[in-house]
Amino acid sequence: MARPRRTDEKYATRDQLVSRFQELATQMPVDQISVRLIVDSVGCNKTTFYYHFRTLESLSDTALGAMGIDGAVRVVVERMVGERREAQPVTDESQLAESLDRLCTFASLNEGGLGRKYLDGLLAQATAEALGVDPDKAGNRVRTLLAFAVGGVGEALRFRGSTGNSIPAGEFLRTVRDIVIPAIRRNLHSTQGDDGSLPAWLR
Repeated sequence: MARPRRTDEKYATRDQLVSRFQELATQMPVDQISVRLIVDSVGCNKTTFYYHFRTLESLSDTALGAMGIDGAVRVVVERMVGERREAQPVTDESQLAESLDRLCTFASLNEGGLGRKYLDGLLAQATAEALGVDPDKAGNRVRTLLAFAVGGVGEALRFRGSTGNSIPAGEFLRTVRDIVIPAIRRNLHSTQGDDGSLPAWLR
């Protein structure tokens, strides 16, 4: 198929489609973003869209990845969950606050559907890394505790986002950190036995 000749009036570039998806993702749940909504708002047709992206999901993956949601998750989770480990990367506070705001807004917009599934997957991976846990090698008890931590962090992010990110970043992060880690410890100690797959500071 020949590449359509692009003009400013008739055709959108790949970058324009990505940018528009990103804009919409800060305004509504990912599940509500459709091909029709994107092409109408950009001013192109579906043929142009499908020339650049085979599916809406492929555009979603590209756009969300470029938004830095995954990077924001790693920065925020490391500060909330992993700060008690000995070696921690130094994170600029303004970068941390910006990442947290972006993450909370996305979380509050996506309380279900594909957006939540995408975010929960990132949270699970980042939380496991911050705790030094390999979910594939851990037992059911550790995986349950990991799910507990991910669920707690996710709900906290959604709550802050629902307030318009009005809770100061430092206060929010300290509160979640001081709740999540002790709660994991209490649940771990309430069961029998010891699991060596968890780092010593968590056992």
